[in-house]
Amino acid sequence: MIDMILIYGEVRKNSAAAACIYAERFPARRHPAPKTFVAVERRLETGRFVPVVNKAGRPQSRRTAAAAEEENILRSKEDLLFLLRWIGRAGPGAWPARSPDFAPNDLLWERIKDIFYQVRPTTKEDMKQRIREACGSLSCAEVQSRMLGGDQNMV
Repeated sequence: MIDMILIYGEVRKNSAAAACIYAERFPARRHPAPKTFVAVERRLETGRFVPVVNKAGRPQSRRTAAAAEEENILRSKEDLLFLLRWIGRAGPGAWPARSPDFAPNDLLWERIKDIFYQVRPTTKEDMKQRIREACGSLSCAEVQSRMLGGDQNMV
């Protein structure tokens, strides 16, 4: 939103010009309509945020609108940081919201927990030591197998 405000000021409150410049400077981001620049300025001047209306015509809560704005800011930072090579919802690489796919580390961590919880740890130091021992007890072949998504029942 800060980028929008700065650009809107640069073009002396010309919303159409601001929309064009914003699209040129940030081609990977969603491009706001000219009326969005006017609305953002109005929100800053009045000190209040008018409820955002969803597709059904009902106002969204302020928290929802703020969360959506925060998500857009984070997404634009990810675009810059990872050069459009990240995977996520509404990202350059599509990924379902609740993917059933396991990460390879999940299989490895399950094996470490199996070893770790054979005996209940008694102290914090005991717990740390048992985690180290559990990790150290895994063979290289087992780690590679689990990282490559191999057999979960391998001992």
